[in-house]
Amino acid sequence: MKGEKIRLVIIYILIAVIIGLVGYLIYNFFINKDEEKTSPATVTENVITEDCTFDVTSGDYSAIINGQTSNICGGFNKFTINDVVLDGKNIDVSVIYYNGNITSDDDRTGMYIDDKRVVKNASKDYLNHIGVFDNKLFIFSPNDGKPNVVVYNSLGERVYDLETALAQAKITDPAFAEIAKTNTSLDTTLKNSSINSSSFNFGPTGFTFNTNGKSECQAGEIIGSTYNVAFSGNNFVAPQFVSYVNCNS
Repeated sequence: MKGEKIRLVIIYILIAVIIGLVGYLIYNFFINKDEEKTSPATVTENVITEDCTFDVTSGDYSAIINGQTSNICGGFNKFTINDVVLDGKNIDVSVIYYNGNITSDDDRTGMYIDDKRVVKNASKDYLNHIGVFDNKLFIFSPNDGKPNVVVYNSLGERVYDLETALAQAKITDPAFAEIAKTNTSLDTTLKNSSINSSSFNFGPTGFTFNTNGKSECQAGEIIGSTYNVAFSGNNFVAPQFVSYVNCNS
């Protein structure tokens, strides 16, 4: 009898263990799956360390984005540009820069004024050049085949955006109108996507750029136009046609 009782006890214990194991498996398979669906994903923030934070001049910054990156960190860096002065006031300008390649919009990198991001992206793929003219900060971004110029005054206000100005002006490029006589598929409207990003020149009262409507051309052919954008204070004139641009000119 005692032997039978012991066997029964062992059987009950085994049944309890089996039930416990089944319950545990069901919980992990179904309950945890539901929790994974409803729980937010954990995002690991990239921290910019003190060793990767630099106080630089605008000249230093220009050298960095032109390839002198041996003294900065791989990955994320922060540059505080300490010599931007507008209307006699030092302006808080900084850059979160990724020393590498970023192929899509990153929500941290870019140009900042007073800790507010004013231009998206800054990396080896996305360059942002700066200059001070007529007490305004010019940021020239020759990226994605759509070069743009944005301008800020000493109050941190955006006073000009080339892409927006072109969209509002709806200018027909005279050179493109000529080319369209034999190439009807060419869009003759002046847009930042038709501007040669290497043609920008900035001065104290204006900047110029060239358009290009042909990927291949013969010497002397008209390929685009030169435009001038004059400015004074916070006022910018719509781009004005200056002359034709010829192939290899």
